[in-house]
Amino acid sequence: MKIFNKIRRWVENIGGYRMTTDSSTYKYPAYIVEVQGLLSWHTVKTFISDDAQYAKICATELLEMLKEDIEPK
Repeated sequence: MKIFNKIRRWVENIGGYRMTTDSSTYKYPAYIVEVQGLLSWHTVKTFISDDAQYAKICATELLEMLKEDIEPK
């Protein structure tokens, strides 16, 4: 039963969004917004700036926009 619960949670999260950081690849901290596909995470946009707070705010705004429910008109 535990394996079925894990599979169900994994399938429910497909299409989910997240924000990760990467400070080793780039000169400045990078904030990466990703969407979950069937088998892996795919990068939507990467925000890199010498002002880390600005990059984080931009990534957070994009993440919030992606998470909004789109209502049909």
